[in-house]
Amino acid sequence: MSEDSLNQIVVTILEKHGACIQHEITDRVYGTYKINSRSTTESINQLFSANIIDREEIPSPYTKDFHFYFLPNTEAGVVDSTIHYKLDLLLRHSRLTQEIGKFGEDLIGKIVEELSYDEVEVRKKKHENIGLGRKGIDVWGKHALDYYQNIEVKNRRQPVNLSDIQGIITKTDTAHNRWNLPIESALVCPFIYGTALEEANSANVPVAITEKILVPQKYASFYREYSQALGSYYFEIADSENPSDSLSDLILDVIYDHDYDE
Repeated sequence: MSEDSLNQIVVTILEKHGACIQHEITDRVYGTYKINSRSTTESINQLFSANIIDREEIPSPYTKDFHFYFLPNTEAGVVDSTIHYKLDLLLRHSRLTQEIGKFGEDLIGKIVEELSYDEVEVRKKKHENIGLGRKGIDVWGKHALDYYQNIEVKNRRQPVNLSDIQGIITKTDTAHNRWNLPIESALVCPFIYGTALEEANSANVPVAITEKILVPQKYASFYREYSQALGSYYFEIADSENPSDSLSDLILDVIYDHDYDE
């Protein structure tokens, strides 16, 4: 797609939706046209630099400041009301991120139990009274082949980065040295790209890519509203007591069946 065509798509989105934060625009473009976020972000920056679109910065107590983009000729009342509505949704989601992260860990822990791992623990911080650190291991289990797995769960929108992969490997090495056990690394996440994925493959860390952020059923109504208002395509309502067959199959195929000797 040409640069001008992508610029027009961004302008059309702002015409239709009043005011949008950057990741709403990139999500809407990707959801319809499968254009990567980097290209769309470049288009947004170009349009802003050329004064074709405007921006309002709103402080956030949880994350970086929110940047809402809009067309200069949009009525101020429309911009203000749209920002107020979307900001409320964004802040509520920010308050839920820690709970959603733990929900993902619990869900993967349930699947690991069902796959007949032994000694399964979620958020394991000690082994025989020897500690590992403040956060510990997200999901821990003993495989049928007699080694343990440190399964890191990143149930979040932010893609896993190179530092995350290095942190997983370091945590596994630390646990091995302190606990004197055979331990292998694994990762479950919705998004990972480029050098981070290359590093995981190079380090023999299997990555189960869910392509969805898994959220509890009790928030189903909220996340349907959030997804519609912000163009998000990556939330999936899940039941921690009854994981979906597709998610269980993913963990089985990618993590349980992974051959660390290859």
